[in-house]
Amino acid sequence: MEHKQYIPTIELLNCSKLLTKKTTDDQKIAGLMVLPYILNKESSKDAYEYVFKRMDWGFVKRIFVSGFKNIDNGSDNTSLAEKGSQYLHIASSIIALFLCNGKEDTVDLVIQNLCCALMVKSIDKILNIAEDWLENTIKVLQSGIFLN
Repeated sequence: MEHKQYIPTIELLNCSKLLTKKTTDDQKIAGLMVLPYILNKESSKDAYEYVFKRMDWGFVKRIFVSGFKNIDNGSDNTSLAEKGSQYLHIASSIIALFLCNGKEDTVDLVIQNLCCALMVKSIDKILNIAEDWLENTIKVLQSGIFLN
């Protein structure tokens, strides 16, 4: 049986280039902002796997860790806590995108990345606000926006 190699669209190719370790954080954020428009419910699992393999998961972990730290240090600073909540929302949305649409081995790796990112000293404050930053992610999962 012949295995066809996945060939991404030019849009997906350009977007995935923004998500690699070779780009700046600002470029990665720009790529993440357009990714949901490129990967949609008509996209194949191969398209998700293509992006997954190029994604800088260290960046996703940094977003999580920064979010946790900002929330942890934001007890007396509302804007810092809000910034942390935004970071957590971005990171959880990225993970939800691949959990909903990835191949089984890809989903396993996403879960491993999430577990690694969640290893922090104190999660009490995180759990207290988890509903806020997960609310949109839960809506995405329930609505099936990214589901094939």
